[in-house]
Amino acid sequence: MLKTSFITILLCISVFVSGQSKPNYSAMILSLKGKGVLLRDGKEIDLKMLQRFSSGEQLKVKDGQATVMLFSGEEVVVAAVSDYTIPEKKNGNDNNISEMANRAEGEMSLINQSGSASRIRGKGQIFPLKSKIHYPENVILRLQGAKMDSLNMSFVLKDSKTQKVVFEIKEVKDTIIDLSQVSFVEGKSYYWTMSNTPQGRPANGTIVCKKAKSCDSVFNVSDSHYTNLNHIFELYNQQHYFDAYEAINACIAAYPHQDIYSVLLKNTLKH
Repeated sequence: MLKTSFITILLCISVFVSGQSKPNYSAMILSLKGKGVLLRDGKEIDLKMLQRFSSGEQLKVKDGQATVMLFSGEEVVVAAVSDYTIPEKKNGNDNNISEMANRAEGEMSLINQSGSASRIRGKGQIFPLKSKIHYPENVILRLQGAKMDSLNMSFVLKDSKTQKVVFEIKEVKDTIIDLSQVSFVEGKSYYWTMSNTPQGRPANGTIVCKKAKSCDSVFNVSDSHYTNLNHIFELYNQQHYFDAYEAINACIAAYPHQDIYSVLLKNTLKH
Protein backbone atom coordinates (compact mmCIF):
# COMPACT_ATOMS: atom_id res chain seq x y z
CA MET A 1 0.00 0.00 0.00
CA LEU A 2 2.83 2.33 0.97
CA LYS A 3 4.67 1.51 -2.27
CA THR A 4 1.56 2.22 -4.35
CA SER A 5 1.02 5.56 -2.62
CA PHE A 6 4.66 6.51 -3.23
CA ILE A 7 4.35 5.73 -6.96
CA THR A 8 1.13 7.74 -7.13
CA ILE A 9 2.83 10.73 -5.50
CA LEU A 10 5.71 10.52 -7.99
CA LEU A 11 3.29 10.40 -10.92
CA CYS A 12 1.41 13.41 -9.61
CA ILE A 13 4.66 15.34 -9.19
CA SER A 14 5.73 14.37 -12.71
CA VAL A 15 2.43 15.53 -14.20
CA PHE A 16 2.58 18.75 -12.21
CA VAL A 17 6.15 19.55 -13.27
CA SER A 18 5.54 18.67 -16.94
CA GLY A 19 2.36 20.71 -16.88
CA GLN A 20 4.31 23.68 -15.55
CA SER A 21 7.10 23.39 -18.11
CA LYS A 22 4.99 22.90 -21.20
CA PRO A 23 4.51 26.24 -22.98
CA ASN A 24 1.14 27.38 -24.21
CA TYR A 25 1.88 30.28 -26.54
CA SER A 26 -0.74 31.69 -28.88
CA ALA A 27 1.13 34.62 -30.46
CA MET A 28 4.61 35.80 -31.35
CA ILE A 29 6.39 38.99 -32.29
CA LEU A 30 6.69 39.47 -36.04
CA SER A 31 8.69 42.70 -36.14
CA LEU A 32 10.05 45.23 -33.66
CA LYS A 33 11.00 48.77 -34.62
CA GLY A 34 11.60 50.42 -31.28
CA LYS A 35 11.42 49.43 -27.62
CA GLY A 36 8.85 47.98 -25.30
CA VAL A 37 8.23 45.51 -22.51
CA LEU A 38 6.21 42.40 -21.88
CA LEU A 39 4.32 42.09 -18.60
CA ARG A 40 4.64 38.44 -17.53
CA ASP A 41 4.08 37.07 -14.03
CA GLY A 42 4.28 40.56 -12.55
CA LYS A 43 7.64 41.30 -14.20
CA GLU A 44 8.66 43.55 -17.07
CA ILE A 45 10.69 41.82 -19.79
CA ASP A 46 12.19 43.75 -22.70
CA LEU A 47 10.56 42.95 -26.03
CA LYS A 48 12.78 41.12 -28.51
CA MET A 49 12.49 39.18 -31.74
CA LEU A 50 11.08 35.63 -31.71
CA GLN A 51 9.42 36.30 -28.36
CA ARG A 52 6.22 34.32 -27.88
CA PHE A 53 3.20 35.28 -25.82
CA SER A 54 0.40 33.54 -23.93
CA SER A 55 -3.20 34.65 -23.56
CA GLY A 56 -3.61 37.45 -21.03
CA GLU A 57 -0.06 38.74 -21.24
CA GLN A 58 0.35 42.46 -21.93
CA LEU A 59 2.71 44.31 -24.25
CA LYS A 60 3.66 47.95 -23.67
CA VAL A 61 5.40 49.72 -26.56
CA LYS A 62 7.37 52.74 -25.38
CA ASP A 63 8.98 53.77 -28.65
CA GLY A 64 8.33 52.91 -32.30
CA GLN A 65 6.05 49.95 -32.95
CA ALA A 66 5.79 46.18 -32.72
CA THR A 67 3.80 43.79 -34.88
CA VAL A 68 2.31 40.76 -33.18
CA MET A 69 1.01 37.74 -35.05
CA LEU A 70 -1.64 35.62 -33.40
CA PHE A 71 -1.44 31.94 -34.26
CA SER A 72 -4.86 32.27 -35.87
CA GLY A 73 -3.11 34.40 -38.53
CA GLU A 74 -4.23 37.86 -37.43
CA GLU A 75 -1.55 40.57 -37.30
CA VAL A 76 -1.79 43.39 -34.76
CA VAL A 77 0.36 46.54 -34.87
CA VAL A 78 1.05 48.01 -31.44
CA ALA A 79 2.39 51.57 -31.70
CA ALA A 80 3.91 53.81 -29.04
CA VAL A 81 2.63 54.73 -26.54
CA SER A 82 0.04 51.96 -26.21
CA ASP A 83 -0.70 48.58 -24.63
CA TYR A 84 -1.98 45.34 -26.07
CA THR A 85 -3.25 42.29 -24.23
CA ILE A 86 -2.93 38.92 -25.95
CA PRO A 87 -6.49 37.59 -26.43
CA GLU A 88 -7.76 34.16 -25.51
CA LYS A 89 -6.58 31.37 -27.77
CA LYS A 90 -9.03 30.64 -30.57
CA ASN A 91 -9.92 27.36 -32.17
CA GLY A 92 -7.87 26.74 -35.29
CA ASN A 93 -4.63 28.00 -33.74
CA ASP A 94 -3.08 24.54 -34.00
CA ASN A 95 -0.75 24.77 -36.99
CA ASN A 96 2.95 24.50 -37.87
CA ILE A 97 3.63 27.91 -36.33
CA SER A 98 1.99 27.00 -33.03
CA GLU A 99 3.70 23.61 -32.99
CA MET A 100 7.12 25.19 -33.58
CA ALA A 101 6.60 27.94 -31.01
CA ASN A 102 5.45 25.56 -28.28
CA ARG A 103 8.28 23.08 -28.46
CA ALA A 104 10.14 22.56 -25.22
CA GLU A 105 13.69 23.82 -24.74
CA GLY A 106 16.18 21.51 -26.41
CA GLU A 107 13.83 20.33 -29.15
CA MET A 108 14.69 21.04 -32.78
CA SER A 109 13.21 24.44 -33.52
CA LEU A 110 13.88 27.59 -35.51
CA ILE A 111 12.53 29.60 -32.57
CA ASN A 112 14.05 27.72 -29.61
CA GLN A 113 17.62 27.33 -30.74
CA SER A 114 19.17 25.53 -27.75
CA GLY A 115 21.65 23.63 -29.89
CA SER A 116 19.27 22.94 -32.78
CA ALA A 117 21.45 24.67 -35.35
CA SER A 118 24.56 22.79 -34.29
CA ARG A 119 22.72 19.49 -34.70
CA ILE A 120 21.66 20.46 -38.22
CA ARG A 121 24.93 22.16 -39.16
CA GLY A 122 27.36 20.28 -36.95
CA LYS A 123 30.63 21.45 -35.45
CA GLY A 124 32.15 21.26 -38.92
CA GLN A 125 30.08 24.29 -39.96
CA ILE A 126 28.43 22.54 -42.90
CA PHE A 127 24.72 23.13 -43.48
CA PRO A 128 22.85 20.87 -43.42
CA LEU A 129 24.42 17.62 -42.21
CA LYS A 130 21.20 15.72 -42.78
CA SER A 131 18.20 16.64 -44.88
CA LYS A 132 15.42 15.25 -46.99
CA ILE A 133 14.95 16.43 -50.56
CA HIS A 134 11.76 17.98 -51.81
CA TYR A 135 12.95 20.40 -54.50
CA PRO A 136 16.23 19.10 -56.07
CA GLU A 137 17.17 22.59 -57.28
CA ASN A 138 17.61 23.65 -53.64
CA VAL A 139 20.17 20.97 -52.74
CA ILE A 140 23.17 23.13 -51.91
CA LEU A 141 25.54 22.48 -49.01
CA ARG A 142 27.00 25.59 -47.37
CA LEU A 143 30.37 25.77 -45.65
CA GLN A 144 30.95 28.31 -42.91
CA GLY A 145 34.23 29.63 -41.60
CA ALA A 146 36.33 27.54 -43.98
CA LYS A 147 39.64 29.02 -45.16
CA MET A 148 39.51 27.68 -48.67
CA ASP A 149 43.07 28.74 -49.61
CA SER A 150 44.73 26.88 -46.76
CA LEU A 151 42.67 23.68 -46.87
CA ASN A 152 42.75 20.85 -49.36
CA MET A 153 39.16 19.71 -48.88
CA SER A 154 37.50 17.14 -51.12
CA PHE A 155 33.88 16.07 -51.38
CA VAL A 156 32.32 12.73 -52.32
CA LEU A 157 28.62 11.84 -52.58
CA LYS A 158 27.65 8.16 -52.72
CA ASP A 159 24.55 6.04 -53.09
CA SER A 160 24.04 4.62 -49.59
CA LYS A 161 23.01 1.18 -50.87
CA THR A 162 25.36 0.57 -53.80
CA GLN A 163 28.28 2.69 -52.51
CA LYS A 164 28.57 4.07 -56.04
CA VAL A 165 30.04 7.57 -56.30
CA VAL A 166 27.42 9.84 -57.89
CA PHE A 167 29.22 13.16 -57.47
CA GLU A 168 32.74 14.22 -56.53
CA ILE A 169 34.85 17.35 -56.12
CA LYS A 170 38.54 16.55 -55.74
CA GLU A 171 39.45 20.04 -54.54
CA VAL A 172 36.77 22.23 -52.98
CA LYS A 173 37.36 25.88 -53.89
CA ASP A 174 34.05 27.42 -52.93
CA THR A 175 31.96 27.74 -49.77
CA ILE A 176 28.99 26.10 -51.46
CA ILE A 177 28.62 22.58 -52.83
CA ASP A 178 25.94 22.80 -55.50
CA LEU A 179 24.22 19.42 -55.89
CA SER A 180 21.21 20.72 -57.81
CA GLN A 181 22.34 18.96 -61.00
CA VAL A 182 22.78 15.54 -59.38
CA SER A 183 20.21 13.00 -60.62
CA PHE A 184 18.80 12.02 -57.24
CA VAL A 185 16.41 9.05 -57.39
CA GLU A 186 13.21 9.21 -55.36
CA GLY A 187 13.19 6.64 -52.59
CA LYS A 188 16.98 6.44 -52.34
CA SER A 189 19.29 7.82 -49.69
CA TYR A 190 22.80 9.17 -50.15
CA TYR A 191 25.70 9.99 -47.90
CA TRP A 192 28.52 12.44 -48.36
CA THR A 193 31.99 12.91 -46.92
CA MET A 194 34.02 16.10 -46.73
CA SER A 195 37.71 15.50 -46.01
CA ASN A 196 40.34 17.87 -44.59
CA THR A 197 37.82 20.10 -42.82
CA PRO A 198 39.01 22.90 -40.49
CA GLN A 199 38.39 20.53 -37.56
CA GLY A 200 41.02 18.14 -38.93
CA ARG A 201 38.62 15.24 -39.39
CA PRO A 202 36.11 14.24 -42.10
CA ALA A 203 32.56 15.55 -41.93
CA ASN A 204 29.74 13.22 -42.92
CA GLY A 205 26.13 13.78 -43.83
CA THR A 206 23.08 12.21 -45.45
CA ILE A 207 20.54 13.25 -48.07
CA VAL A 208 17.25 11.38 -48.38
CA CYS A 209 15.30 11.75 -51.61
CA LYS A 210 11.78 11.48 -50.26
CA LYS A 211 8.87 13.75 -51.04
CA ALA A 212 7.28 15.84 -48.31
CA LYS A 213 3.93 14.55 -47.08
CA SER A 214 1.88 17.67 -47.66
CA CYS A 215 4.11 20.33 -49.23
CA ASP A 216 3.23 19.41 -52.79
CA SER A 217 3.77 22.65 -54.68
CA VAL A 218 6.76 24.90 -55.29
CA PHE A 219 7.01 27.58 -52.62
CA ASN A 220 5.71 30.97 -53.70
CA VAL A 221 6.04 33.91 -51.36
CA SER A 222 2.63 35.03 -50.12
CA ASP A 223 1.50 38.48 -49.00
CA SER A 224 0.50 36.73 -45.76
CA HIS A 225 3.34 36.26 -43.28
CA TYR A 226 1.21 33.64 -41.56
CA THR A 227 1.13 31.59 -44.78
CA ASN A 228 4.86 32.03 -45.36
CA LEU A 229 5.86 31.05 -41.82
CA ASN A 230 3.47 28.12 -41.75
CA HIS A 231 5.08 26.75 -44.92
CA ILE A 232 8.66 27.40 -43.73
CA PHE A 233 8.00 25.65 -40.43
CA GLU A 234 6.29 22.75 -42.19
CA LEU A 235 9.38 22.17 -44.34
CA TYR A 236 11.62 22.49 -41.30
CA ASN A 237 9.46 20.11 -39.23
CA GLN A 238 9.70 17.52 -42.01
CA GLN A 239 13.51 17.91 -42.07
CA HIS A 240 13.54 19.51 -45.52
CA TYR A 241 16.26 21.92 -44.44
CA PHE A 242 17.48 22.77 -47.95
CA ASP A 243 14.00 23.93 -48.88
CA ALA A 244 13.32 25.74 -45.61
CA TYR A 245 16.54 27.71 -46.11
CA GLU A 246 15.57 28.73 -49.65
CA ALA A 247 12.01 29.63 -48.57
CA ILE A 248 13.40 31.93 -45.87
CA ASN A 249 15.69 33.60 -48.42
CA ALA A 250 12.80 34.08 -50.82
CA CYS A 251 10.84 35.83 -48.06
CA ILE A 252 13.83 38.04 -47.21
CA ALA A 253 14.03 39.10 -50.87
CA ALA A 254 10.31 39.90 -50.90
CA TYR A 255 10.25 41.55 -47.46
CA PRO A 256 13.76 42.92 -46.77
CA HIS A 257 12.53 45.08 -43.88
CA GLN A 258 10.51 42.38 -42.14
CA ASP A 259 12.60 41.29 -39.16
CA ILE A 260 11.26 37.78 -38.70
CA TYR A 261 12.80 36.25 -41.83
CA SER A 262 16.33 37.57 -41.33
CA VAL A 263 16.27 36.37 -37.71
CA LEU A 264 15.12 32.91 -38.81
CA LEU A 265 17.94 32.76 -41.37
CA LYS A 266 20.46 33.73 -38.73
CA ASN A 267 19.12 30.99 -36.44
CA THR A 268 19.33 28.44 -39.23
CA LEU A 269 23.07 29.04 -39.63
CA LYS A 270 23.75 30.08 -36.04
CA HIS A 271 27.22 29.28 -34.68
